[in-house]
Amino acid sequence: AVTTTDMRYLQVNDKYCDILGYPRDELLALSVKDVQKPGGVEESVESRHKLISGELTYSFREKQLMRKDGSPVWVALSTSLVRDGNGAPKHFITVAEDISERKQAEEALKESEEQFRQLAGNIPQVFWITDVAQKNTLYVSPAAETLIGRPLEEVRANPRVLIRAIHEEDRTRVYTARKTAMAGSYDETFRIVRPDGSIRWVHDRAFPVHDAEGRVYRIAGIAEDVTDRKFAEERLMQLAHYDVLTSLPNRVLFYDRLRQVLAQARRNQWTVGVMFIDIDRFKNVNDTLGHAVGDKLLQQVSERLTQSVRSGDTVGRLGGDEFAIVLSDLATAQDANLVAQKIMASFHEPFKLEGAEVYVTASIGITLYPNDSTEQDTLIKNADAAMYRAKAVGRNSYQFYTPEMNARALEILSMESSLRHALDRNEFLLYYQPKASIADGGVVGIEALMRWQHPERGLVSPLEFMPVLEETGLIVPVGEWVLKTVCAQIKAWERAGARTMPVAVNLSARQFSAQDLGPTIQRILEEYQVDPALIELEITESSIMTNPEEAAHTLEYLEKLGVSLSIDDFGTGYSSLGYLKRFPLGSLKIDHSFVRDLTTDVDDATITRAVISMAHSLGLKVIAEGVETESQLAFLAEYGCDEIQGYYFSRPMAAEECGAWLKEGRRLQRAALVADSSAPVVLLVDDDDNALMLVKRALAKDGYRILTAQSAHEALTLLRDHHVDVVISDQHMPGIPGVEFLQRVKTLFPKTVRMMTSGYTDFLTMTEAVNKGEIFRFLPKNLSEEALRADVREALRARAEAAANNGRFVAPGTVGK
Repeated sequence: AVTTTDMRYLQVNDKYCDILGYPRDELLALSVKDVQKPGGVEESVESRHKLISGELTYSFREKQLMRKDGSPVWVALSTSLVRDGNGAPKHFITVAEDISERKQAEEALKESEEQFRQLAGNIPQVFWITDVAQKNTLYVSPAAETLIGRPLEEVRANPRVLIRAIHEEDRTRVYTARKTAMAGSYDETFRIVRPDGSIRWVHDRAFPVHDAEGRVYRIAGIAEDVTDRKFAEERLMQLAHYDVLTSLPNRVLFYDRLRQVLAQARRNQWTVGVMFIDIDRFKNVNDTLGHAVGDKLLQQVSERLTQSVRSGDTVGRLGGDEFAIVLSDLATAQDANLVAQKIMASFHEPFKLEGAEVYVTASIGITLYPNDSTEQDTLIKNADAAMYRAKAVGRNSYQFYTPEMNARALEILSMESSLRHALDRNEFLLYYQPKASIADGGVVGIEALMRWQHPERGLVSPLEFMPVLEETGLIVPVGEWVLKTVCAQIKAWERAGARTMPVAVNLSARQFSAQDLGPTIQRILEEYQVDPALIELEITESSIMTNPEEAAHTLEYLEKLGVSLSIDDFGTGYSSLGYLKRFPLGSLKIDHSFVRDLTTDVDDATITRAVISMAHSLGLKVIAEGVETESQLAFLAEYGCDEIQGYYFSRPMAAEECGAWLKEGRRLQRAALVADSSAPVVLLVDDDDNALMLVKRALAKDGYRILTAQSAHEALTLLRDHHVDVVISDQHMPGIPGVEFLQRVKTLFPKTVRMMTSGYTDFLTMTEAVNKGEIFRFLPKNLSEEALRADVREALRARAEAAANNGRFVAPGTVGK
């Protein structure tokens, strides 16, 4: 039976109902007091008070209860207290056994020894009688044979057999306790070991037997096999304190262990570490491989965590994919650092699940006693805050707690509270940023960008509030508001006479995974009577790849609806070309992180070119976001990017200003893409001032515009900011050699003709550079002025021919004169 702390029944099983003779519904309407005999309530109340105070771990008593029909029934009651996660009393669990038969046997024993023997031979309890000194066993009931696994004759012939059967770890305790039998206070539970090695639990009690004159002349006892009940109690204890899946301590036991360790730490002046561990992207495993595989992953994670700590430390599972560790008696804070590194190293090896290898990482938060706090609850909160900080900095890391983390956590809580009211208070607003065609400069679309006008903080960056909207789920109603606002604005621009064009709306991962996404969008479009072709939905690459199969169904529904679809932030996720071919996408956006450095970073330039080529091969339009400079625009135009978006063309604007742009027909000026061709630009790169001056003086006679740089880094900056026709670099440059520098120029600025000079003859290096196309021509430094000017003129002719053929310059493979 399960009862409340005020002794009312919460749950009862069929056997309990049978014992008391009540239907379940009637019994659940009663309290323990209602089935007590008069005068029996006080004993029950007292024992429960002792359980709550901690004086007892469990209570066992035998007493008479009243059945529904008014008849008494003897029961053996074993009661345990279950506490909640904070250690507060939650409810009692009582195991009841009908012992009426045994009680009747005990009464019969008092009336007649013969009747006792007859009865004793037919019940499972073992009855025994000894003399007052308990040296001679006068009687043992037949049940002893079953209990200890030895023939009854052997037991009766050698009374010491009973003592020797007691487990050696319990024997001294039982022997000492039996000395109290004359006072009637012997009551022990212990183990016995059978000849086959199996162990049984026995509950043994004894009471004095008085003769006619009131003197004690016998000791009688009852031994009962309580193994099943003991295992049931242990199982209840296991369920109450250990996680069923991993067998680690659960939240209740973990907090209790932490409390005990902190008490020891106060006495012994220990340093204690508390760690919170969260499995990164565990939801992806559950969603893609199923919950059964997710459970196996948690089991393997628990094993690796346990292997990463000492035997005296505690690893617990707090729920879901959250684990915690108590590191007791640390020598220094560095020890916690080493444990964190050991845990992260254990995650480097794949987890083998259902024949597949799965890689996951962990985010770990660490706090220390007494450095950070001496209070248990505060330490737990600190470790949690540090763990969330580890997630915020990119996951797969560990962070030690700092006071600023709690301040940040409070700030996020405050922001969440404010965001819950922001929609009702009309604090959100939309800005609009046009997109331009590189081919003709016309505006081809607009992206709606959300802003939050906080009443106290002013305009809040989306980088601050968007993650909070996503985490709390508020992004769903806010996203619906965005789409409604965009539809209303499209109609407003139409009424104002502005040219209509598609408006892009970003869908978060939470929105994209919603089951009613398609019907919701359809309802809003119909409500505002907006042509679906005027809405473009931008979905992040990671959102699509979380569950590609489900994403395909959602995208097909949206395509049939008539809206256009685009992948946002492309290159930051893990897309498969096979999946991209299956999705009904119209365009993809190159993430601004690649665009930002594409004129100075070879890797970004290579990735950008590859993305453009791949997208076009799949029939997708390419938009580059974050374009801020003319050199970025020139690069994108060179490799066929279709559209740009960024500050170079337009900043995000309020709706009224954007409407004015549309009415005016603003355009991306093509003049910005073409350099002034009246004077070719030559860039000279050499760390020798005299060499620079001689070459500059010679080429100035031909009217070129001359730029100079004394390092590769300085030269790359000039190339980024200026249109350069020819670059001439010395081979022996500090830092980056000339060949390597010109290789970068070839990747970043392929239309620029590349030439190299050197005062030393390294024919192999020069030949290889020419053959690979890194340089157009090698110019020895002792070359005559006339020959130098002739080579530059030839380089410019080659560049002009390449431009006329609408192709990039290719070095002809010639080594100097």
